[in-house]
Amino acid sequence: MVMQAQNYHQQLRLVWLSQFVTFSISFLLCCFLTLTIVLGEEEVSPAFVSLSNVTDEFALLSFKSQVTRDPYNVLSNWNSNISFCQWNGVSCSRSSQRVVALNLTDKALEGTLSPYISNLSFLQVLHLIVDFSRLPSLKILSIWGNHFKGLIPQTLSHCQGLQTLSAAGNQFYGSIPKFLGSLSELKYLNIGGNRLTGTIPVALGNLSKLGWFFISENQKQGNIPSKYGSLTHLMAFSMQRNNLTGTLPESLFTYPLFG
Repeated sequence: MVMQAQNYHQQLRLVWLSQFVTFSISFLLCCFLTLTIVLGEEEVSPAFVSLSNVTDEFALLSFKSQVTRDPYNVLSNWNSNISFCQWNGVSCSRSSQRVVALNLTDKALEGTLSPYISNLSFLQVLHLIVDFSRLPSLKILSIWGNHFKGLIPQTLSHCQGLQTLSAAGNQFYGSIPKFLGSLSELKYLNIGGNRLTGTIPVALGNLSKLGWFFISENQKQGNIPSKYGSLTHLMAFSMQRNNLTGTLPESLFTYPLFG
């Protein structure tokens, strides 16, 4: 099952840019998450493109100014000596020369996120303060392997098109919210390796399209709900290293992963 999960992540990277942005940000008050949004390009006048490029460059420099630790000097070439489209981690569209991606995976950056980053209006992969209520079309959210703290945000309930939620290896605490069971398009759910407590919500048994389900290495208690026996599309399933009691629903043993 571990190899299956790794293969799944590799497939995601091939489909969604070269790799996902997981910009590690240290903070106390707010949680910054990685979002994937698909945006279209429009034809614009040269004058507007020039003004927009200035806006993008200023937003990136504002981003850099808030980074307090850059151990690998990733942002060392973020200056006016070269085009911002050539800066480390920055990808621009060919036609408009607008920023469409920031790829800063595993760079150990620390700091806070400048509000001017929201001016990068053509971004496809964007770091921002959690407010998922404005992102109803979000399909993939991947923030695994960071040190994000806090509750799983309630505003995720607005992302009814979400297909992938990968938040393993962080420090989220509290209970698994019941609203996750209303995300009917969810196919991949990995919230393992956090500090989640309480019982496992029965509502997750409503995720009829779920194929990958991981909540291992938390502090969950109680039984595995019998309703999980209706998750007929499961290909990988892990709840190890919790404080669970009882037995697995018998119907789970008819699925391919147990066959």
